[in-house]
Amino acid sequence: IKKHKIKEITGNIILDDSYFTDISLNGNSFTFERLPIGWAWHYLDARYAPEISALSMNKNCVNVKMKSTKPGDYADITIEPRTDYVRLINNMITKQGEDSIIILRRPEANVIYVDGGIGENHKKDIEVTVKDPAMFMGQYFKERLLYTNIKLHGNVL
Repeated sequence: IKKHKIKEITGNIILDDSYFTDISLNGNSFTFERLPIGWAWHYLDARYAPEISALSMNKNCVNVKMKSTKPGDYADITIEPRTDYVRLINNMITKQGEDSIIILRRPEANVIYVDGGIGENHKKDIEVTVKDPAMFMGQYFKERLLYTNIKLHGNVL
C-alpha cells in the first residue's frame, strides 16, 4: 500500500472469511464450525486448538513472552504480534525457584490472564489462541496502516 503511495483509505476494510462457510462432501452439505464438534472449552486457548478461519495470521495465536524481573515484582510480559485486539492482564510475580505459570484466555474474549510465578532469571514464550482470527488479522492490519501513517476513515468489518 505504501509502495503504491496510498496515504488514505476512505472506506471500510471488509474481511471476507466465507471460504469455509459450508462444506460439501459426497453431495452432502455441512455447516462449517469454527470450533469442531467435540473440542473441549478448557483447551481452546492452547496453540494446538485455534479457531479455524479463511483469514488467518500467526497461526491464529499470539505469543505471550514472559521474562523475570526482581523477586517479588511483576514479571515483564508482552505479546507478539503487538496489538490492541488482545488485552493482557499480568498478575505474574517473579520468584525464586521453579516456574508456576498459569495462562488463560476465556473462549468468549481476547483477554489473556497471566498468573502464577516465573523463576528468577527465567524467560518463557507460550502461544495462546485468539477469538475470531479474521478480526484479529483485520485489526492488526488497521493498526499497521495507522503505524505507517496511512489514514483510515472507516472500520474493520
